[in-house]
Amino acid sequence: MNNWFEHNQTKSIIAYTLLIAASSISATYFIIDQQKVEILQSKISFLERESDSIRKENDYLRRLLNEIPNAIPFLINKNKELSDQIYNFKRETQENKINNENTDIKDSEYSVKKRKKVGVAYLDPKTNISFCVTYINYSREGTITLSPPNDYPFTIKNISAGYSWNYNYKGKKYKIFLLELDYIASEYEFELKEYK
Repeated sequence: MNNWFEHNQTKSIIAYTLLIAASSISATYFIIDQQKVEILQSKISFLERESDSIRKENDYLRRLLNEIPNAIPFLINKNKELSDQIYNFKRETQENKINNENTDIKDSEYSVKKRKKVGVAYLDPKTNISFCVTYINYSREGTITLSPPNDYPFTIKNISAGYSWNYNYKGKKYKIFLLELDYIASEYEFELKEYK
């Protein structure tokens, strides 16, 4: 007794291969989606904990504010006073900026402050250093890769905001400060500065 598979061997092999490929792709997509869901759930739980701690702190501060008599009128007056100071400061800054437009800024120290996505490198055009945060975990620690000019790249693990690294280029001293590692937004912020 002959069946269709024996008469159509090529078609049956192709159909079998397509079936296996389709199920493999489906399983892969399922696993990847499952991992995305787990990552999002960990971010949500982190935000919930952060929100709870902020809510508790807010309640504590409200209770303190209610216990102090005349606190709210004092804060309103203080807020108005500080707003006036900010306005005056901005006005003076703009006036100074207008007065200093014609000054030469070549002698000023070099400074760059950037915010980048995790995995996106920054190549400084002046000093030729490459800097990238390749990973940030939930406790806001990360892994960075540095490629100094005329040197081999290296990786540093388990660093956090506040980390700094010094290097020299063409007789000048530079420092990279890691300002922020944001796990939720998957971003990092750093500043590169020349110092004397």
